[in-house]
Amino acid sequence: MVDAVLTGIAAGRRDELAGLWNGVVAAASSSPAAAKQKSDALIGWLGSLEGQVGRVDQEATRRMLNRVTAGGDRAKLAERFGFSRSKTSNVVDVINLSTPWWWTTGGPEQSYLAIRALCRPAVGDRCDAVKNDMRTMLDAIDRFAYKPDQFAASLAAAGAKLK
Repeated sequence: MVDAVLTGIAAGRRDELAGLWNGVVAAASSSPAAAKQKSDALIGWLGSLEGQVGRVDQEATRRMLNRVTAGGDRAKLAERFGFSRSKTSNVVDVINLSTPWWWTTGGPEQSYLAIRALCRPAVGDRCDAVKNDMRTMLDAIDRFAYKPDQFAASLAAAGAKLK
């Protein structure tokens, strides 16, 4: 989603962000002082975007929406967990859980939420054309029955209708 926002407000600067982020990641294993220095540089860079974030116009919103809907194959990759349901009780046993899924969102959920937030400001009433695609997408991103290919297909269908 950061990439989509940068597409809207600071096109052409994503390589700068990637370099700064990679510097933080590399420094984190080096020393606390190095990590702080690199993270301070990243914070300063992000601060330079502050004035641009408040000036997101309709064209920038369209660029963000197009970026979100173009990323189906990347966005469909989501951390998965395993679960089982007992036939005799209402208990769900969740396994292979690295991050508590109830307070995280992955690419599929973020894509859905981004489209909901950006669609009307970007394309107005044309959003009505993707209502069924959004329902399909919502069904596909169910954490207990995730359907990655259905998600990617509904995201692509919505993107094609919103261009």
